[in-house]
Amino acid sequence: MKWELKDGTVIITEYHSFERASALVQSPNGWATSAQADYQGQFTTAARLGYGNDVGQMTVDHDPLHAVLAWTMGRESYSLRWAAGHHRHGALLAQGMIEEAAVMELQKLLRLDFMTTYEWAQAIGAVK
Repeated sequence: MKWELKDGTVIITEYHSFERASALVQSPNGWATSAQADYQGQFTTAARLGYGNDVGQMTVDHDPLHAVLAWTMGRESYSLRWAAGHHRHGALLAQGMIEEAAVMELQKLLRLDFMTTYEWAQAIGAVK
């Protein structure tokens, strides 16, 4: 699935199964990040965030949620910029760790209603 935020960020997700999925986030400023589901390594995290064993959906939601949350704040994602290899300095790492914690808590909240990142982005008017 391909969708775009109002700031020009392009998000491409592919969900194949509870253990196989990917997400790509492309910034309008030229950097990009990608993530692949790691079933063995992320099973515990998926369960803790309310996905049960659906590591695939957690993967499809996670990096895009960084982009949507950053959009609500009128800036780029600290964590995604770090992952893309841009601006690697201590302040960005610290900011990224705070953002990571916020994204994971927001994922838990969205999962209470089984809402995906895309559905939340549509509900708040972030999608072009």
